[in-house]
Amino acid sequence: MKKTGDYLLKTLDIGIALTTERDPNKLLEKILRESREITHADAGTLYIKEGNELLFKIIQNDISKTFLGEDGEKIDLPPLNIKGDSVSAYVARTKKTINIPNIYMETNSYLEGPKKYDKMTGYKTESMLVIPLINREDEVIGVMLLINAKNPEGEVVPFLKYYERIIAYFASQVAIYMSNINYLDEIHRLFGSFVEVMVTAIDKRTSYNASHTKNIVMFLEKFITHINDTRHGSFANQYFGPERSKEIVMAAWLHDVGKLAIPLNVMDKATRLTEKYDVVIKRIRLEKLQVKVNMMEGKMDKEEYESREKFLEESEKIIEVCNNPNKYIDDDLLNSLNDVYNYIPISEEEKLLCEEEYENITVRSGTLTQKERKIMQDHVVFTKDMLDKIPFTEKLQHVKKWASMHHEFLDGSGYPDGLDIKSIPFEVKILTMLDIYEALISSDRPYRKPIEREKAIDILKTMAEEGKLDKALVFEFEKSGVWKE
Repeated sequence: MKKTGDYLLKTLDIGIALTTERDPNKLLEKILRESREITHADAGTLYIKEGNELLFKIIQNDISKTFLGEDGEKIDLPPLNIKGDSVSAYVARTKKTINIPNIYMETNSYLEGPKKYDKMTGYKTESMLVIPLINREDEVIGVMLLINAKNPEGEVVPFLKYYERIIAYFASQVAIYMSNINYLDEIHRLFGSFVEVMVTAIDKRTSYNASHTKNIVMFLEKFITHINDTRHGSFANQYFGPERSKEIVMAAWLHDVGKLAIPLNVMDKATRLTEKYDVVIKRIRLEKLQVKVNMMEGKMDKEEYESREKFLEESEKIIEVCNNPNKYIDDDLLNSLNDVYNYIPISEEEKLLCEEEYENITVRSGTLTQKERKIMQDHVVFTKDMLDKIPFTEKLQHVKKWASMHHEFLDGSGYPDGLDIKSIPFEVKILTMLDIYEALISSDRPYRKPIEREKAIDILKTMAEEGKLDKALVFEFEKSGVWKE
């Protein structure tokens, strides 16, 4: 028999495990095992209550050498209905501890289950100790079942009365621990819902960029799986366990949250002139009419009329061509736009292109002016400011840093802080590469057509050669084939 000191040591061990063990399955396995050792029980089962069912969480049986659930694997046994006729369900309903010396000396219907199990397996259940797991709110969250206490000679005996107090203490510790786990799960689910709402808000706010974040997360999860499977090369020592994976995926979900603060007229700028295009075309056509009127009234000779008419026809075509976001404004087009800007209308009151319109139509590539580009780039600053206000747990402590650094380049040419290779974590290198790749192949960008995936990979390689991206990482991404999916 165990001495009092043994019980105290095991109680202390469990108390320490409650504060140090990070894996809930290992802790629950330890508590059930220690409970069995103290009571000299052959077998034990730990049930967790979900809704109106008791799920098998841990099963241990020395006689049949059955040990299930200890690594967190799902136990393939049907759950017990709380309202059903089983001893564990009865304990869960009544919140009463049951200590049965010999089930074959009892006639309660809830003991018929163990008797049938004995007939099927050849195992003989005699004594039972069944204790409810009750949390601070006086709610049953599970049941601990111990079977067949034994004396020093190995004979099955009833569970001693004072074992009830000891195991009840262990059961209360399990209940507290499981309640804390449930609270943490609720917090994580709540935070996950908050993140989902934020991402959905960005998606719903603009049709452009709608699937960007989801696609990055998809590529990311597949790519880190590839890295984990890598056994040779630069990334053989890189491994994304559950916590590291969760952290980088969370950073991916939140990397563009700052776009909630970007004005829609910048986010959704599909062309260089946007709604001003019609205004400019209208001015040109009104000028053509005014030229014709002046010629008919004799205020302009035929040569000047034909010259102006031809220039205005060409100007309208140039404005149409240059307003296309996929058109690069080369020097020839820029010179033509300068001519339109410098054209002096007959009225001399309003130019064909005002200064703001000229600034927009002469953007060399894309649709954003330098000022608008700076506003757009500030989304990473807003991301950092917004995430700074969230008290991330220790397991997610790097999320705000990684999320707000995804536009930094290894050569220091990125933004917002111009960090170099020494200051950029491996996780950020991955996020940056995937962010660029997804943007290149995306079909929902207003300012350009999507690029073929093979061409996008070539662009990543070029950026790596220029020192902006990690060469080995780009090579591994290409080799993984994730980008094709």
